[in-house]
Order: sequence, then C-alpha cells, then structure tokens
Amino acid sequence: MNNVSISAALIAGIISFLSPCVLPLVPPYLIYLTGATIEHVANDEAVASSKRAVMLSALLFVFGFSTVFVGLGATASLISPPIRLAVAPSFRSPPASLSF
Repeated sequence: MNNVSISAALIAGIISFLSPCVLPLVPPYLIYLTGATIEHVANDEAVASSKRAVMLSALLFVFGFSTVFVGLGATASLISPPIRLAVAPSFRSPPASLSF
C-alpha cells in the first residue's frame, strides 16, 4: 500500500480529474482564477496587465486553497490521538499476527 508509483498516481489523478463530479467544476474555477468579465474583454485591457492579474489571482487561489487543506490536515492530526485513546484505550498496535 505504501509503494505507489508516480505514474500510477498521475493516472489516478487524471482519471479523477475527468470524473463527472470534478469536470463540471473546471470552467468556474478558471473563470474565478482569471477574474475575467465581459467588461474586461470589451475594454481590451493591456495583455501584460491582464496576465499579471491572472497570475496574482492564481497564486492567491492556490495559497488559500493550500492553507485551508493544510490546516484541516494538521487539525485532524492533532485531535486523532486523543480520540483514538478515548474510543479504544487498550488499542496500542496491531497484534503481530495481523501485521503485514
């Protein structure tokens, strides 16, 4: 279970990206990242300022998304040991016959 190749992970990621649950979310994410509106397109903004705005929006989006998920993971890591001890205080490690 610990030995997953990079190619297998990449293929699984592509398959999950193309799934019916995720694929419809791609256009709203792209529109959110670009911040494009009909007014921006109609005004023919300068290409350089438009690219800069898209990059800044993308970086802030990724930073915010990463911050939320790192925070959720850290919180789960902090609260899981006390919960595990409260639910099963005698459970320390699996018996030798069950270890793989």
